Amino acid sequence: MLKVTKKQVMDALRDRGVFTLKRNAEYQVGIKNNQIAVYSINSNESSYLGNTLESAIKLSEIMKEHGTEEQQDQVNKAIMDLMPGKENDDEDVLGEEWSW
Repeated sequence: MLKVTKKQVMDALRDRGVFTLKRNAEYQVGIKNNQIAVYSINSNESSYLGNTLESAIKLSEIMKEHGTEEQQDQVNKAIMDLMPGKENDDEDVLGEEWSW
């Protein structure tokens, strides 16, 4: 079983630039109340996902459906940064091998 701390999860997302404001993105990702938060720029809607690896994986699924390519890549690479023994490069890191 893979174990990472909440700090490691948030740091990986931060290091990959997930929390920076994205131009032309319908949804933005930020940190509110020490949790990953996804919010719509067109309304006051927000979703709090938590701050665990499972939360980052949920974020990946949300970005897959509603995010920009940049957001998808950043979240996926952040998740891979937390996986032991994986090389992190600029390729599609999750690809078809990732499933939940």
